[in-house]
Amino acid sequence: MDLTSLTLSDFKYITQLLERKESLLGEISDIDRELAGVGSVKQAAGRPRKAAKAGKPEKVARVAKAGKGKRMKRGQMKENIISLLKAAGKEGLSVREIAGTLKVNPANVHVWFGSTGKKVSEIRKEKGRRVWVG
Repeated sequence: MDLTSLTLSDFKYITQLLERKESLLGEISDIDRELAGVGSVKQAAGRPRKAAKAGKPEKVARVAKAGKGKRMKRGQMKENIISLLKAAGKEGLSVREIAGTLKVNPANVHVWFGSTGKKVSEIRKEKGRRVWVG
């Protein structure tokens, strides 16, 4: 697209499209927020939630963002990771997915696999995912 050949009507049309896009992105972020809140906060009986103000779209969160979790007891991480891998089956899980589920830092999970996890012979690394083969 050559910017020098655009006319005033082209710029107006582009502006309309961008405004429409922003409003749709705002609606999508509202829907994402509602979906994220389903089940986490009980709604008043029969009352829909208030929609967030339209305007500046909200930042989109990463899929498996590690949150602040409580410190685990000794051996708890091993039990949790093994149970997750058993439940995942042949598909397995990535380190980021495991960390997001357990609400721990992905670096901690990597370290766990490098130290304690390598002693567990039933865990295999296949294509960037950890799989339980036991």
